[in-house]
Amino acid sequence: MKLDLLFSREEGASAFLATLLRDELDFRCAFFEMLAEGHPEVAASLKAKKWEVGIEVDQINVHLSADDGTWEILIENKIQAGSKRPKQLLRYYERQIKDHPGTCVAMVYLSPAEMGTDEVELVKKANCFAERGCRDLAIQISWGEIEELMAVAAPDTDIGRGIAAIKGAIENASKEKWPLEYGREIVHQVARDVRERLQNALGNPFRLRDRFILASHG
Repeated sequence: MKLDLLFSREEGASAFLATLLRDELDFRCAFFEMLAEGHPEVAASLKAKKWEVGIEVDQINVHLSADDGTWEILIENKIQAGSKRPKQLLRYYERQIKDHPGTCVAMVYLSPAEMGTDEVELVKKANCFAERGCRDLAIQISWGEIEELMAVAAPDTDIGRGIAAIKGAIENASKEKWPLEYGREIVHQVARDVRERLQNALGNPFRLRDRFILASHG
Protein backbone atom coordinates (compact mmCIF):
# COMPACT_ATOMS: atom_id res chain seq x y z
CA MET A 1 0.00 0.00 0.00
CA LYS A 2 1.43 3.40 -1.00
CA LEU A 3 2.52 5.74 1.78
CA ASP A 4 0.47 8.63 0.39
CA LEU A 5 -2.67 6.50 0.35
CA LEU A 6 -2.07 5.31 3.91
CA PHE A 7 -1.72 8.83 5.25
CA SER A 8 -4.69 10.16 3.29
CA ARG A 9 -7.18 7.82 5.01
CA GLU A 10 -8.53 8.84 8.40
CA GLU A 11 -7.28 5.70 10.14
CA GLY A 12 -3.85 6.12 8.58
CA ALA A 13 -3.76 9.79 9.59
CA SER A 14 -4.66 8.75 13.14
CA ALA A 15 -1.79 6.24 13.28
CA PHE A 16 0.51 8.92 11.87
CA LEU A 17 -0.51 11.40 14.58
CA ALA A 18 -0.16 8.80 17.33
CA THR A 19 3.36 8.01 16.14
CA LEU A 20 4.35 11.66 16.23
CA LEU A 21 2.96 12.03 19.75
CA ARG A 22 5.00 9.04 20.83
CA ASP A 23 8.34 9.73 19.19
CA GLU A 24 8.66 13.49 18.67
CA LEU A 25 9.23 15.20 22.04
CA ASP A 26 9.06 18.77 20.74
CA PHE A 27 5.90 18.05 18.79
CA ARG A 28 4.30 16.38 21.80
CA CYS A 29 5.10 19.31 24.09
CA ALA A 30 3.78 21.82 21.56
CA PHE A 31 0.61 19.74 21.18
CA PHE A 32 0.03 19.75 24.95
CA GLU A 33 0.57 23.52 25.06
CA MET A 34 -2.04 24.00 22.35
CA LEU A 35 -4.42 21.62 24.10
CA ALA A 36 -4.11 23.43 27.44
CA GLU A 37 -3.82 26.97 26.09
CA GLY A 38 -4.44 29.45 28.90
CA HIS A 39 -3.66 26.80 31.52
CA PRO A 40 0.14 26.66 31.73
CA GLU A 41 0.06 24.56 34.90
CA VAL A 42 -2.01 21.92 33.09
CA ALA A 43 0.32 21.94 30.09
CA ALA A 44 3.32 21.49 32.37
CA SER A 45 1.62 18.60 34.15
CA LEU A 46 0.75 16.85 30.89
CA LYS A 47 4.34 17.14 29.66
CA ALA A 48 5.67 15.51 32.82
CA LYS A 49 3.48 12.40 32.64
CA LYS A 50 3.99 9.01 31.01
CA TRP A 51 1.27 7.99 28.58
CA GLU A 52 -0.26 4.91 27.02
CA VAL A 53 -1.57 5.60 23.53
CA GLY A 54 -4.32 3.61 21.82
CA ILE A 55 -5.28 3.70 18.15
CA GLU A 56 -8.89 2.95 17.12
CA VAL A 57 -9.84 1.69 20.58
CA ASP A 58 -13.55 1.81 21.52
CA GLN A 59 -14.22 3.93 18.42
CA ILE A 60 -11.72 6.59 19.54
CA ASN A 61 -9.21 7.41 16.80
CA VAL A 62 -6.38 8.30 19.18
CA HIS A 63 -6.66 7.79 22.95
CA LEU A 64 -3.97 8.88 25.40
CA SER A 65 -4.12 7.65 29.01
CA ALA A 66 -1.81 9.00 31.72
CA ASP A 67 -0.16 6.16 33.60
CA ASP A 68 -1.08 7.75 36.94
CA GLY A 69 -4.78 7.67 36.07
CA THR A 70 -5.24 11.44 36.23
CA TRP A 71 -5.90 12.32 32.58
CA GLU A 72 -7.42 10.85 29.42
CA ILE A 73 -7.07 12.62 26.06
CA LEU A 74 -9.53 11.53 23.36
CA ILE A 75 -8.85 12.69 19.80
CA GLU A 76 -11.58 12.41 17.17
CA ASN A 77 -9.89 12.75 13.79
CA LYS A 78 -11.67 13.89 10.63
CA ILE A 79 -10.25 14.67 7.22
CA GLN A 80 -13.54 14.61 5.32
CA ALA A 81 -16.55 16.83 6.03
CA GLY A 82 -18.81 13.95 5.05
CA SER A 83 -17.60 11.86 7.98
CA LYS A 84 -18.89 14.32 10.59
CA ARG A 85 -21.47 12.80 12.95
CA PRO A 86 -23.74 15.12 14.99
CA LYS A 87 -23.07 15.01 18.74
CA GLN A 88 -20.39 12.34 18.27
CA LEU A 89 -17.85 14.13 20.47
CA LEU A 90 -20.45 14.67 23.20
CA ARG A 91 -21.41 10.98 23.18
CA TYR A 92 -17.78 9.95 23.56
CA TYR A 93 -17.33 12.47 26.39
CA GLU A 94 -20.42 11.27 28.24
CA ARG A 95 -19.31 7.66 27.93
CA GLN A 96 -15.80 8.50 29.14
CA ILE A 97 -16.87 10.35 32.28
CA LYS A 98 -19.41 7.64 33.06
CA ASP A 99 -16.82 4.88 32.80
CA HIS A 100 -14.02 6.87 34.48
CA PRO A 101 -15.61 9.57 36.66
CA GLY A 102 -12.45 10.29 38.64
CA THR A 103 -10.25 11.08 35.64
CA CYS A 104 -9.83 14.47 33.97
CA VAL A 105 -10.74 14.40 30.29
CA ALA A 106 -9.57 16.40 27.29
CA MET A 107 -11.70 16.08 24.16
CA VAL A 108 -10.03 17.04 20.88
CA TYR A 109 -11.81 17.42 17.54
CA LEU A 110 -9.08 17.32 14.89
CA SER A 111 -10.38 18.37 11.48
CA PRO A 112 -9.97 20.56 8.40
CA ALA A 113 -10.14 24.31 9.11
CA GLU A 114 -12.82 25.08 11.73
CA MET A 115 -14.98 22.04 11.11
CA GLY A 116 -16.27 20.63 14.40
CA THR A 117 -16.25 23.81 16.49
CA ASP A 118 -19.97 23.23 17.06
CA GLU A 119 -19.20 19.72 18.33
CA VAL A 120 -16.75 21.17 20.85
CA GLU A 121 -19.29 23.77 21.97
CA LEU A 122 -21.85 21.02 22.63
CA VAL A 123 -19.41 19.42 25.04
CA LYS A 124 -18.59 22.70 26.79
CA LYS A 125 -22.27 23.60 27.20
CA ALA A 126 -23.33 20.18 28.44
CA ASN A 127 -24.59 20.01 32.01
CA CYS A 128 -22.24 17.13 32.76
CA PHE A 129 -19.27 19.28 31.70
CA ALA A 130 -20.30 22.10 34.06
CA GLU A 131 -21.05 19.70 36.90
CA ARG A 132 -17.43 18.51 36.82
CA GLY A 133 -16.31 22.03 37.67
CA CYS A 134 -14.89 22.76 34.21
CA ARG A 135 -11.76 20.80 35.10
CA ASP A 136 -12.04 19.05 31.73
CA LEU A 137 -10.94 20.43 28.36
CA ALA A 138 -12.58 20.51 24.94
CA ILE A 139 -10.91 22.00 21.88
CA GLN A 140 -11.02 21.97 18.09
CA ILE A 141 -7.63 21.72 16.37
CA SER A 142 -7.15 21.93 12.61
CA TRP A 143 -4.77 19.85 10.54
CA GLY A 144 -3.28 23.18 9.46
CA GLU A 145 -2.28 23.81 13.07
CA ILE A 146 -0.78 20.32 13.27
CA GLU A 147 1.31 21.19 10.21
CA GLU A 148 2.53 24.33 11.97
CA LEU A 149 3.53 22.27 15.00
CA MET A 150 5.69 20.16 12.71
CA ALA A 151 7.99 23.15 12.32
CA VAL A 152 9.27 22.45 15.84
CA ALA A 153 9.59 18.72 15.24
CA ALA A 154 12.17 18.92 12.42
CA PRO A 155 10.21 16.67 10.06
CA ASP A 156 12.09 14.24 7.86
CA THR A 157 10.99 13.11 4.40
CA ASP A 158 8.36 10.57 5.47
CA ILE A 159 6.83 12.87 8.07
CA GLY A 160 6.64 15.71 5.57
CA ARG A 161 5.06 13.39 3.01
CA GLY A 162 2.51 12.29 5.59
CA ILE A 163 1.38 15.85 6.30
CA ALA A 164 1.29 16.62 2.57
CA ALA A 165 -0.83 13.53 1.91
CA ILE A 166 -3.31 14.47 4.64
CA LYS A 167 -3.54 18.02 3.28
CA GLY A 168 -4.13 16.62 -0.19
CA ALA A 169 -6.88 14.35 1.09
CA ILE A 170 -8.61 17.29 2.77
CA GLU A 171 -8.39 19.38 -0.39
CA ASN A 172 -9.74 16.56 -2.56
CA ALA A 173 -12.42 15.34 -0.14
CA SER A 174 -15.21 16.94 -2.14
CA LYS A 175 -14.07 15.08 -5.29
CA GLU A 176 -13.15 11.70 -3.84
CA LYS A 177 -15.84 9.38 -2.55
CA TRP A 178 -14.30 6.97 -0.03
CA PRO A 179 -16.32 4.69 2.21
CA LEU A 180 -16.86 6.27 5.62
CA GLU A 181 -16.88 2.99 7.51
CA TYR A 182 -14.24 0.26 7.52
CA GLY A 183 -14.01 -3.13 9.14
CA ARG A 184 -11.65 -3.33 12.10
CA GLU A 185 -9.40 -5.68 10.15
CA ILE A 186 -8.85 -2.96 7.54
CA VAL A 187 -8.24 -0.35 10.22
CA HIS A 188 -5.63 -2.54 11.90
CA GLN A 189 -3.96 -3.39 8.59
CA VAL A 190 -3.63 0.27 7.64
CA ALA A 191 -2.33 1.13 11.12
CA ARG A 192 0.24 -1.66 10.91
CA ASP A 193 1.35 -0.48 7.47
CA VAL A 194 1.73 3.10 8.70
CA ARG A 195 3.76 1.96 11.69
CA GLU A 196 6.04 -0.15 9.51
CA ARG A 197 6.68 2.76 7.15
CA LEU A 198 7.30 5.23 9.98
CA GLN A 199 9.58 3.03 12.03
CA ASN A 200 12.44 3.67 9.62
CA ALA A 201 11.96 7.41 10.03
CA LEU A 202 11.16 7.62 13.73
CA GLY A 203 13.07 4.73 15.22
CA ASN A 204 11.46 2.71 18.00
CA PRO A 205 8.69 0.34 16.91
CA PHE A 206 5.30 0.09 18.61
CA ARG A 207 5.51 -2.27 21.55
CA LEU A 208 2.04 -3.76 21.16
CA ARG A 209 -0.29 -4.22 18.24
CA ASP A 210 -2.72 -1.37 19.03
CA ARG A 211 -1.17 0.21 22.11
CA PHE A 212 2.23 1.53 23.05
CA ILE A 213 3.80 3.46 25.90
CA LEU A 214 4.55 7.16 25.51
CA ALA A 215 7.15 8.08 28.11
CA SER A 216 7.88 11.61 29.24
CA HIS A 217 11.39 12.95 28.88
CA GLY A 218 12.92 14.92 31.71
